[in-house]
Amino acid sequence: MNFRICVRLSAVLWTCMLLFSAAPASAGDLPEVVEFNRDIRPILSDNCFFCHGPDKNKRQADLRLDTEAGLLGTAGGAGPVIPGQPDDSPLLQRILTSDPETHMPPPATGKVLTDQQIQLLRRWIQQGGRYEGHWAFLPLCGSGGWLRSFASCSGGKN
Repeated sequence: MNFRICVRLSAVLWTCMLLFSAAPASAGDLPEVVEFNRDIRPILSDNCFFCHGPDKNKRQADLRLDTEAGLLGTAGGAGPVIPGQPDDSPLLQRILTSDPETHMPPPATGKVLTDQQIQLLRRWIQQGGRYEGHWAFLPLCGSGGWLRSFASCSGGKN
């Protein structure tokens, strides 16, 4: 008898997990504060870094989107992201254009950003386009073990 109850309960739990995990995220599910490493870097890595990343042999248009200077520009010129101005940022303009000659990522790649990814980029730029270095190279803050440092750095948030 107990075995049957466990089997039924397991089936119900698995069904619930599948239903809730399969629900698509909507634009309303965007984080209030967009973080570069958590939200933006994965989008750029999956869709842009092949042509605009660290590999100088594959880089096109002499544009790097994997560095702060490449995204935000330097004193010598603006980059494709204009912090606080998503509509004026060439990065977002190229993603949103309907012109196949200038659209990014190029149609030939087969890569297409989702509406949620575009909204994340827009919100990140609107919030100032703050760049974060790769997490593996960021200094630890606080004292104690890694977990203690992580908790003090993130305020206990994941």
